[in-house]
Amino acid sequence: MPTIKQNNIRLSFKQIIKFNILLSILFSTVLLGEEIKLATVHEFPPYSFNTKENGLSGIDIEIIAELFKRMNRAYSIKPYPVQRAQYLVEKQSLDGMVTTTPYMTDKLSERLWRSDTLYTATVSIFINRQHKPALNQRLSHNKFCVSIGFLSSTSPKSVGLTQSDYLDVRLVQRLPQLVNLLVQNQVDCVIAEDISFIYQAKLMQKADQVFLLQELADRDSFITLNKNLAQQNPQLTKSINSTIAKLQKAQFIDDLIIKYLELPLRSWKQ
Repeated sequence: MPTIKQNNIRLSFKQIIKFNILLSILFSTVLLGEEIKLATVHEFPPYSFNTKENGLSGIDIEIIAELFKRMNRAYSIKPYPVQRAQYLVEKQSLDGMVTTTPYMTDKLSERLWRSDTLYTATVSIFINRQHKPALNQRLSHNKFCVSIGFLSSTSPKSVGLTQSDYLDVRLVQRLPQLVNLLVQNQVDCVIAEDISFIYQAKLMQKADQVFLLQELADRDSFITLNKNLAQQNPQLTKSINSTIAKLQKAQFIDDLIIKYLELPLRSWKQ
């Protein structure tokens, strides 16, 4: 027959087991509610930009807000220059970032988990609409574009070209400069990502002066997380991808892009 001392030991052991179970549940709950810290590209409208009225705004910002709302997860998102964001994610000072294909180097992709594609944008060649020969004769870009403009962050190599393909290459830092190069006839063509270039041209009320001549390459946009975080939280990565699929099925992302652009893009192929 168990003694009183033995009963007390058994009772204490049961209490320890229950306490450990409660700790595990509590710890899991904390993990599930932990804030995910993300970065986005600094001042790259219409994807992410600051406004005086509403603070950080843009396509990527609204997608992330809706994504984490549906996942019922806490998050924060701040804009950084691309190289700074990559460094902070690599050093685990940030959990992840919203990025596009050209920013995913081989070295970086080894250290990050990548979500399914949020949306796909296209890098294209634009010309001044006044250049009738290119419009009427359907000239290919390598016959028409003697001088060309690029954003310094858009390498010709990333779209299968080299600077030696052109006699005159102008590199600029910001999209307004690129729009002005084209509409002021300082270059024959510019190579830019469709959505951002058209958006900027509309802001400057110069959209009717630019024309999409030829599509060159697609750019997938996605969420990346530090690989350690992703491996420790498989449910998180699974939830991100399943929620992305739901947003796409509901046409949330497509409608959001249309909202920012207002009008669909046109090319000479249409």
